[in-house]
Amino acid sequence: MVLVEPYLAGTSAAAAGQALIDVPHRVLPLGVGRAELRRFGTIEEHTAAHGLDAGSLRQRITAFLR
Repeated sequence: MVLVEPYLAGTSAAAAGQALIDVPHRVLPLGVGRAELRRFGTIEEHTAAHGLDAGSLRQRITAFLR
């Protein structure tokens, strides 16, 4: 399962794991990191800085699925 959250990464991972407790699974929680970004410009730049833009998500999800 891949969770893409617009808030702190891993926030929903425990709930997802609990929902799938009887099923073999892996969870990739993706979201905002703990580092505070003070200068990020546009929403697109902010999203990319956290690795939540389309290209970054594709790369991280592809690596997870290998």
